[in-house]
Amino acid sequence: MVAPDNAGPKSGVATVTVTGTDKGYAPRVLADVPLLYWPLDEASGSTAVDAAGSNHGTLSGGATRSFPGALSESGDRAVQLDGRSGRVLAPQRFNNPRRYSVEGWFKTDTRAGGKLIGFGSSTSNSGSYDRHVYMTNSGQLVFGTHPGSPSTISTPAAYNDNRWHHLVATQGVDGMRLYVDGVVRASNTTTDAQNYLGYWRIGGDSLSGWPSAPSSSYVRATMDEFAVFGYALTDKQVIRHFNGS
Repeated sequence: MVAPDNAGPKSGVATVTVTGTDKGYAPRVLADVPLLYWPLDEASGSTAVDAAGSNHGTLSGGATRSFPGALSESGDRAVQLDGRSGRVLAPQRFNNPRRYSVEGWFKTDTRAGGKLIGFGSSTSNSGSYDRHVYMTNSGQLVFGTHPGSPSTISTPAAYNDNRWHHLVATQGVDGMRLYVDGVVRASNTTTDAQNYLGYWRIGGDSLSGWPSAPSSSYVRATMDEFAVFGYALTDKQVIRHFNGS
């Protein structure tokens, strides 16, 4: 099934007031109406249950369950990727998302970099690939789209410090924004991306031809709480999610 572009509310519409029943991370993510949300809390199996609907992900390769998660909540689990073949892939194809947000938590001390989250045209190694966030060998994060040629923004700081970090990348009518731990670390005015049908994923895919491409296209990292939205989250929403952890 192909999902329409811009499925989901426009930026700002989904903002809700925090109430007594809105405490914690998952309620805040779900209140903003994600297209998919994988908490990655399963203790076993190869399915990443979609808490927002039926777009359940599939673990493949070197993806291992039941590692301690990013959240302070009891029982939170995460998935560890081995940096060689581990990833989690969404089965549903999306049609050229141009207004979107991708969100998740990661922890790594890798010195070989790799793709953390992204969008690609294939369920194996993609021929078209952008709307991704990858880590360079030195630990900086790069968010890139490809509206004819690569358009990228990157963080000044490195995040391969073996600590949990909250990552959000958005693209909307105001351009691209890359947040780490609730703060905008980089931005530009690019509003378009490459036009193709593709799949959202955690973990590896091709990075050939991208600036500062790392040694590995697959990342060795622990990943948690992956979500995709059909619009650009606002600064307020991103901070609210981060504070919910």
